[in-house]
Amino acid sequence: MLRGAVERRLAVRVQGWDRRADVRAAAAESGYGAFIAPTLEAACRGATLAVVAVPVRAIPPLVDRVRRLLGPEGVVTDTGSTKRWVLAEVARLARTDSGGLAPFVGGHPVAGVERSGFAASSGDLFDGRPWVLAEPEGDQAAAAAAALDRVSAFVRGLGATAIVVSAARHDRALAVTSHLPYLLAAALASLAESRLGGPAGTASFAAGGFRDATRLALQDPEMGLDMLWSNADEVGRALADLVEVARRHLSSPADERAAALERARAFRAELGRLKRWS
Repeated sequence: MLRGAVERRLAVRVQGWDRRADVRAAAAESGYGAFIAPTLEAACRGATLAVVAVPVRAIPPLVDRVRRLLGPEGVVTDTGSTKRWVLAEVARLARTDSGGLAPFVGGHPVAGVERSGFAASSGDLFDGRPWVLAEPEGDQAAAAAAALDRVSAFVRGLGATAIVVSAARHDRALAVTSHLPYLLAAALASLAESRLGGPAGTASFAAGGFRDATRLALQDPEMGLDMLWSNADEVGRALADLVEVARRHLSSPADERAAALERARAFRAELGRLKRWS
């Protein structure tokens, strides 16, 4: 995100900060040292928009801290892959000081790779990708409109497409398209480790299908654990529905199974066309 903001000149001043010294060092080695602040406070000083990009459970306290640093003239957003829990926690923390805080807009770029760190970043990562923004609800909806517009403009500046939906709809959809796939990838890798004797025992029998099905297991476990924990109810419902569908694929009459598999094939082909997947 820092790369994109710098390369596209989205602001007069762009500053980033990371809690990990190795990430800050990697940014400096890549030629972005001038855009890395020495502290969080320095990065926020004079900022009008701040983006919090950390594992889900770390988001609310950090958002609360940044909101206080920016004040009411600034805007804070996040990149967390679950939204209901984040929004609820941010609101709970704000009750201790409802005045003088920057407005918060929940966000989630539906993009990225399974690896993390500055080396995995790219200036065009968000080009043409959806970026979900949580629809303001309740008494704060009118007041949050200007903040939502500001974040939407930032998102478009990075090349993404802003999509405004409710936090509940976001979490329900991501349970199917992101969180459950991660859970299944990790579970499949664990199953192969226990049944086939680890990587050495699996290698002779694994090809592209297993590679693709387990790719998401490479994701940072801290991020994976947080998103599963904070959206456990929707992931649980999605998993139960998936098990039922899989059972029907195994036990229904042959003609019904064939028709279901053909529908799945057609769905994936059309989705690939819409997403321009190779």
